[in-house]
Amino acid sequence: MGELFLADEALPDGSSRAVVVKRLLLTADATHASLFAREGDALAALDSPHIVRLYRRGPGWLLLEHVDGLDLGSLLERRARRGRPLPIPAAMAVVTGLARALDALHTATGPDQRPLGLVHRDVSPGNVLLGRDGAVKLTDLGVVRTAATDAATVAGVKGTLAYMAPE
Repeated sequence: MGELFLADEALPDGSSRAVVVKRLLLTADATHASLFAREGDALAALDSPHIVRLYRRGPGWLLLEHVDGLDLGSLLERRARRGRPLPIPAAMAVVTGLARALDALHTATGPDQRPLGLVHRDVSPGNVLLGRDGAVKLTDLGVVRTAATDAATVAGVKGTLAYMAPE
């Protein structure tokens, strides 16, 4: 649906910061374009240190916070190859950060203070970013469902099969 690019953004004070540009693929169909727009809408409504921040957006692109680190899936694979499970304190930090991200997502309200009813639908190790600074951030809201989403527009399987709820 989209491709990611690491970039440096020049800031008004003369400094810069690393950012991620997520661009909708030119070959994307209307369904994927709608999901991409929904991701931008969801990110714009959220303000949580545990969800990747949206800085700006435009037609077919999102400018996102860059998390200097790796995703949970990569970390777990590396540790498994070495026969070393994730230490309990580290696992607890990940679970705590992820729970806070999901709480922010599920309790988000719109400008009218009505609940948005956001559901991620793809919480999987590849979508949990771990910063070198200890940050735990949920990313990839590309298949997010909202209370306003018509069920007919989200038919089919969304998310990572191995991490889906059985219902």
